[in-house]
Amino acid sequence: MRIRGITLVELLVALVILGALMAAFTGFFVSTLRTTSDFDRRNELLIEGQIAHQLLVSRLQEAWFVYPSGQSIILSSPAVWQTTNPTTGSNVWTVGSNFVAVVLPPLDIRAACNPAVPGQTGGCYRFFAYYPLGRAAYVANTAGDIFARLPADAANAGAWVLMQYSAFLESAAVVAGSTAPTAGALTTMGGVTVALVADYLAPGSAPFAISEVAVGPPAIRQVRVNLQLSRVVQGRTFTAGGSGSSLSSTVQPRNQGVLAP
Repeated sequence: MRIRGITLVELLVALVILGALMAAFTGFFVSTLRTTSDFDRRNELLIEGQIAHQLLVSRLQEAWFVYPSGQSIILSSPAVWQTTNPTTGSNVWTVGSNFVAVVLPPLDIRAACNPAVPGQTGGCYRFFAYYPLGRAAYVANTAGDIFARLPADAANAGAWVLMQYSAFLESAAVVAGSTAPTAGALTTMGGVTVALVADYLAPGSAPFAISEVAVGPPAIRQVRVNLQLSRVVQGRTFTAGGSGSSLSSTVQPRNQGVLAP
């Protein structure tokens, strides 16, 4: 009996079919891996934004006073780089699309207030401001701080981060029904701290909007929070948030016109 072997043509055809199958499998695998990676990157941004959004909403809801749009406020400490406006290069801020400032009531209205003494701040009014900072400046100035530093990211050198500026305000400086407590001059404040709230805030975005609900006195204002995060990875841009998303909401501070200093 004659046994017929595999011809060269048959072998080549088999190899072509095998190659096509391998190419299809590889393409499917790469596509699945990319889809998974894209989902993870967007999800990371979304989680970052959700944490920041929850913090902002909870803080703003407590506000006793919301600074009006157009109010100028100087943030002069603790370090110049921590309060430098990425669009103007100045530490003079104007309440509006990228800056919101509020005063919260004391934690204990009956307690003493001495902003310079830890443990004696329970009776102090609390000042909070939220604003963007250039990510590159943040990275450059926190490189030696293992608790605050962020990894360098050349692809996102123009990105922003969202910052929180907080301090204690002496009760004597707060005037009931005033158009702006301390009129933006924050020299009567103590215990200033600056902290990172969110990474990869979209540059040029407008995270805040302040609107008048009632002229007063006291004036009643709402704050619109509209966070949008953006990050470039391997030449591709990933975003999360924006108008109509879970990172967008209107906050009505509940203590306006209720508590008196």
